[in-house]
Amino acid sequence: MDVALHTSETLSLNLPGSARCADPSNRQPGALRDKTILIISPQPWDHIAISKHHYTNELAARNNTVYFLEPPNPELSCPVSIRTSKDQPRTEIISYRPSLLDKTRFHAYGLYKQFVKKRVRLIMKQVSRSLDLVWSFEPNRFPDLREFKAERTIFHPVDPLCDRRQIDTARTADLVLAVSQKILSHFECHASAHFVNHGLAVPFESLARERLAEPYVANKPLQAGYAGNLVRAPVNRKIIRDIISQNPQVVFHFWGPCSIVSNSGPQSQVIANFIAWLQQRNNVRLHGPVDPTTLASAMRKMDLFFLAYSLHPTESDRSNSHKLLEYLSTGRVVVSSQFDTYQHLSSELFLMPKSNDDHELPSLFKQAVKNISRLNNQQHQDARLKIALANRYTDHLDLIEKHLARIPSQVAA
Repeated sequence: MDVALHTSETLSLNLPGSARCADPSNRQPGALRDKTILIISPQPWDHIAISKHHYTNELAARNNTVYFLEPPNPELSCPVSIRTSKDQPRTEIISYRPSLLDKTRFHAYGLYKQFVKKRVRLIMKQVSRSLDLVWSFEPNRFPDLREFKAERTIFHPVDPLCDRRQIDTARTADLVLAVSQKILSHFECHASAHFVNHGLAVPFESLARERLAEPYVANKPLQAGYAGNLVRAPVNRKIIRDIISQNPQVVFHFWGPCSIVSNSGPQSQVIANFIAWLQQRNNVRLHGPVDPTTLASAMRKMDLFFLAYSLHPTESDRSNSHKLLEYLSTGRVVVSSQFDTYQHLSSELFLMPKSNDDHELPSLFKQAVKNISRLNNQQHQDARLKIALANRYTDHLDLIEKHLARIPSQVAA
């Protein structure tokens, strides 16, 4: 397992998992170009764009034919369907219908694996061409990536793993990628396991480049931003309430889902009360979910950002968050719960509690407000921007190409 932290020699400022910008004249053999690639995603294609979608778009831009396999769709009228993406002609979207046998994953795992073999054959009949690479972000539905008969396989979990069966999927992959050292620690025995940080989407890359060498001028009143799903279980709602209540002079902006229509869990009433409380605050603006381009544009106007997440067994191990890179791409100071990947950064760049105790967050936020001009000076702002720009998806893909090239050919599935 690769336990060393990948760093950029020019941009990362010792941030683990950053990829050095590749030299186009020094391409590795087996580069991810002109290939046929299957991406397995836990989210559908029309989901707000996250890592699976960004990697798919980057692969398509490199002249690959990309098949994007969605999770089961109960509204599908046929067993499997394929459609071409409206926005990306080199991307084919594969949908498939769920089955009653899907439930055997929880009660008869051996039977489930046999059922999945048949499902894979059905999917591949529709694809009707051999695969150069299968790249799975899905830790649950396809336990044996070798069933797709691709030349190479990648297992890329981006969320906490809580089940031995999820971890065992790595046994069927040539390459394992993880967005945190905590997730990576599950794969100590794998011959090729590497940490690759979350990526920075193109709209935020553009924002970061525009911000370089741009002087900071504070808003009056100060504007604070929070991007993320407010109905997720790990959100530390008490701390967010405290931060807002203690800073009535600051205007707080929230982007992301804030409706409990699709949430019927035991915390529904707690979440509903929290959203109602936010709606009643004069200094809170709820913008709802927006696309990355709109979000990047809106985040330009902020003075600082914050994130408050509790530990959760399946949704948050507080080892990393892609939102933090988006925050850093603005150049503005960040106040956040402790996340392992960023805890080594200077407190001048990133204000975090020294422990997992979020009770320090309200005081850290007030500290950031009090010292906003110093914390957002040119030196600190440019340092944050360079960290963000060291984690572009295109550079991560160059790094992943190199990892694939180092795998002996006889290891490939």
